[in-house]
Parts: sequence; C-alpha cells; structure tokens
Amino acid sequence: MYGMYLGQHQGETPKTIDDLRKFVEKKTSKDQLTRLGAANINDLFVSRRDGKPFVMVSYNKPPTMGEQGLPPVVLYEAEGENGKKAVAFLGAGTRTVDESELQKLLPADAKPRR
Repeated sequence: MYGMYLGQHQGETPKTIDDLRKFVEKKTSKDQLTRLGAANINDLFVSRRDGKPFVMVSYNKPPTMGEQGLPPVVLYEAEGENGKKAVAFLGAGTRTVDESELQKLLPADAKPRR
C-alpha cells in the first residue's frame, strides 16, 4: 500500500503514519481485512508480536534501492521480540533483523514516524 500511495501521489511519500492509514482505509475493503485477519484498519498498523504500532519511515523524496540491494524499509516494529524487529520493504517482502542490521537498512535521511 505504501507503493500505491507513492503512485497515486506523484511519488510523494506519506509524511505521517496517519496519512498512510487514511489511504489504506480508503483502499481496503472489509473482505480484504477479513482475509488479512484484521478486525479493522488499525489492526494493520500494530505488530502482533510486540503489540505496539509500527514505525513508518518517511522519506524526503521517493526512496530508491538500499545499499544492500534491498528495497527501502517503509515500516518496522517499534520493539520487536527477542531482540529482533520485523521490517517491511517497499513493494512487499519482510525480514526479521536485529537493531544493528535495521540501522544499516535505514538511510541517513529517513525519518522514523510513530
């Protein structure tokens, strides 16, 4: 959905997680929520592992591929579990990483938003 947001906003990234939430709410049907195992839109923005809202990464310009050849990180767990945080990449895909690896995946100009 982050990628769809970029496409429908001429490459402008969401500035807050509420911007992204409102967009997802407009684009997601009740059937889609059910398939995702979510009772409502807010469930999509809270980690099932740590029970905390995801942190969104806000970029000043459309993000590009990261230094490690991975798509840019757009969301990650605030706390995670057992020293690991789940991260979501632009365009799909997730990975569980420790704090050190997360910091390597985040570009210097990325701004975490809660």
